[in-house]
Amino acid sequence: MEMKALDEDGLLALRWADVDLKTGECLVVRSLQETSEGVGFKAPKAARGRRVVLLPRLAISALKADRTNQDQERLRLGQGYAEQDLVLARANGTPNRLVSERLGHSQTSTTMNVYAHAPRGRT
Repeated sequence: MEMKALDEDGLLALRWADVDLKTGECLVVRSLQETSEGVGFKAPKAARGRRVVLLPRLAISALKADRTNQDQERLRLGQGYAEQDLVLARANGTPNRLVSERLGHSQTSTTMNVYAHAPRGRT
């Protein structure tokens, strides 16, 4: 498995279907794209952009808790929840550009360090 960091646009486009919380493997197959028409998704330009990233234990724990919170919010909002299967979504299920704020991180670099790196030892 190739060990590469996950960039912000890849992280924000990540779907729950692409993440295995048991193994910590994360399949990167798309990225977030902002256009004049709004936010959308695009496939990686190069084949090497499609990859598997191994998440650290800290990220797996945080994602498990976030999944529970998302499930609760989905139930609370009912039809008001925009189901897109996004891992890092706003409370209503839509793509989230403010991921650091949502996770309670004071700096974007903290978010990227926790979620985007794929160390072999999974600290």
